[in-house]
Amino acid sequence: MSEEKYYCNGVDEITYHKTAEEAKAKAEEELQWCRDEAIDGWPDETIWIHWGEIKQVVVETRRLDKEGCEKEGIEFRDNWDCYVEYDLVDTEGRKG
Repeated sequence: MSEEKYYCNGVDEITYHKTAEEAKAKAEEELQWCRDEAIDGWPDETIWIHWGEIKQVVVETRRLDKEGCEKEGIEFRDNWDCYVEYDLVDTEGRKG
């Protein structure tokens, strides 16, 4: 897991940060950009600006080849390279 536990959803991108202070500062920077652009009205993207702490991430939890699928009774489709499952896991205490 990356050391970046915080994020900011800005006008054009999502950025990741090591501290809450950095994420909040980025959100404030994005909001200031919107203020500067608001001469003829606020940009529509303004309402999407937010920041927060990442609590869970999606990780691959299972990968099976054709033989593994057959053993477990999972239908393996011809256009697959492999069968994969993902789950949300807590970021707390997780190492990358």
